[in-house]
Amino acid sequence: MYRFAMLCAVLLPAAPSFAASVYKCTDAEGHIAYQAVPCAAHLSSRVMTLRAPPAAAAAPPVSDSGASARPSRPARPKPRRPREATATSAPSWQCRISNGEVFYQHSPCPDRVTASAELRDAATRGRRRGAPAALAVSARPLTREEACRLIHAPSASDRAGHERDEDVGTYERNLGRDPCR
Repeated sequence: MYRFAMLCAVLLPAAPSFAASVYKCTDAEGHIAYQAVPCAAHLSSRVMTLRAPPAAAAAPPVSDSGASARPSRPARPKPRRPREATATSAPSWQCRISNGEVFYQHSPCPDRVTASAELRDAATRGRRRGAPAALAVSARPLTREEACRLIHAPSASDRAGHERDEDVGTYERNLGRDPCR
């Protein structure tokens, strides 16, 4: 018996795989189960035969030049991304508010803005308290490189209006939507 078990253990992995039977069992409610043993008597059953997978194909020979002899696959189309402006393709803007604040944007400046909290108090003297002051904005075109340099300058935090600079956050930057790159 021991010799027979050893013989089976040695020959079984070398034996070719044959088709296997699988039982598809369906109950009265329509639930389906696949199993290796026959279905219970109260279930409807169907025997399915699974074929062995095809044998693996041999690798193509390597040519003398070292390149593979495989036929070339058609190139995959690159995923389409929205066209982003480069540093030289689109203008940026220096926006100057009538109260002296200066900020930089990559899109055109607005016609009017509301004043910041400190300046709003000074601008609303004699007006109804809490009403926002709309201030005029003038625009001057700049190159994208110049605007990016001024937005990210170390002294930008000292400039009145730097809070309004058009700068992207980390999330947008990681997605590649930073107009300054």
